[in-house]
Amino acid sequence: MGLRVAFAGGGTGGHVVPGLHLLAWPEVRDALEDLVWFQTGREAERRLAPRLEAVAPPGCERVELALEPPGGGAPGRARLALG
Repeated sequence: MGLRVAFAGGGTGGHVVPGLHLLAWPEVRDALEDLVWFQTGREAERRLAPRLEAVAPPGCERVELALEPPGGGAPGRARLALG
């Protein structure tokens, strides 16, 4: 059974950079069975997306979660609960 990995972040892209470094290791890439990147769709993540797509294994899935209210800013607890 291979590795099943999911990365999730808060919109700053801070989860993408460590993930890129992890994928730079052939031993890790070769062992991956499933990889999912959860993102918020913020600009920082969008700028890093091409780098991710360049090194991600086939079948890697990017899931954009609509967590932010229109106009940006952190969502309140009620909005998070409803989301």
